[in-house]
Amino acid sequence: MNKLNIGLTAAVLLSGVLFLGNGCSQKAAVAPDASSKTPAAVPIVAAQAEQKEFDVKISAFGHVSSYNRVEVKPRVTGHIIEIPFKEGQDVRKGDLLFKIDPRKTEASLAQAKATLAQAQARLTNALNNYDRAKGLFDKKLISTEEMDSTTTALLAAQATVASGEASLKDIELTLEFTDVTSPISGRTGAIQTDLGNVVSAGADTLVTINEISPIGVNFSLAERYMPQIRRILGQPDAKVEVYDGTTDQFISEGLLDFMDNHVDRATGMVALSARFENKDQALWPGQFVKIVMSLERYPNAVVIPSIAIQNKQDGEQFVYVVKADNTLEMRDVTVGEQRGEESVIKEGLSAGETVVTDGHLRLNAQSVVKVYHSLDEAVEQVKP
Repeated sequence: MNKLNIGLTAAVLLSGVLFLGNGCSQKAAVAPDASSKTPAAVPIVAAQAEQKEFDVKISAFGHVSSYNRVEVKPRVTGHIIEIPFKEGQDVRKGDLLFKIDPRKTEASLAQAKATLAQAQARLTNALNNYDRAKGLFDKKLISTEEMDSTTTALLAAQATVASGEASLKDIELTLEFTDVTSPISGRTGAIQTDLGNVVSAGADTLVTINEISPIGVNFSLAERYMPQIRRILGQPDAKVEVYDGTTDQFISEGLLDFMDNHVDRATGMVALSARFENKDQALWPGQFVKIVMSLERYPNAVVIPSIAIQNKQDGEQFVYVVKADNTLEMRDVTVGEQRGEESVIKEGLSAGETVVTDGHLRLNAQSVVKVYHSLDEAVEQVKP
């Protein structure tokens, strides 16, 4: 039985007690004499309208997603000779993950250094020849053709040295790539190769790394909320709470940091993302979660229990206001945002006024009521 049905049942029981003369608690209201024209007091539960700060919140479901996810692939082909980390380990950018046999590359590097040394020696000789030829040419002791030949030899020697230096840098880079390091900080997944395996440059995935801290949560909201979202995006008030998608247990709080640049025409939804520092790693990539986001804050809202609001046949809404003499007034109200069991009243009600929250079924504009502040209090009053 829900709260409203319990309230109505209690109200019926209470009203029955009003007509009983014996066997009831003296605390209960007693019905007037049958000759009296004063109507019997109807027991109701009531609450006061409060003026307070009210956050407009909306909930949705989403998934946790890494800001960075990298599939680590080798840049050189060779045998894996070392794997100095464990699956599921946290690693930092630059940490060694795999070592590929460097011996062939080291041999190529030694050869490239020797070749470069030879080219540099030839360049030195070509420079000396050029200097001598230039002196002789200035004295008109050699021909233009001989001078051109010496100059060409010098340029060729310089080009050979430049080529040797480039080859050396390429091999040094290849040697550097035999150490496969982590490109980001994050958590490693399953290792997808073994010691001794030959891996191919750019083809084989060795391990996948997901960035865990910070981490994002992706979700979508209807486009009608876009004006409010744009106002808070990037502001300190753009707080997003995340809860476990199955248990509803609170996990963490973050900030809205992204709204997509278009609305999905098929769904009328706009994609959003919130950032969480996730230092305790409570959020995990791919995790299904519930988010609750604050869209707006009313600093001085008039708030009442949502159960007090009644609907007319024409769709208008009203509340029963309890006056000082325990009579009622049916008051039309304009209802604003709702959150959980509370609603904001934009027009029609002031803070401090008392509204009926249970027992509506037997009420009308002429009713006189007996006010209780809770169902427990009402039931206690009518115990025999």
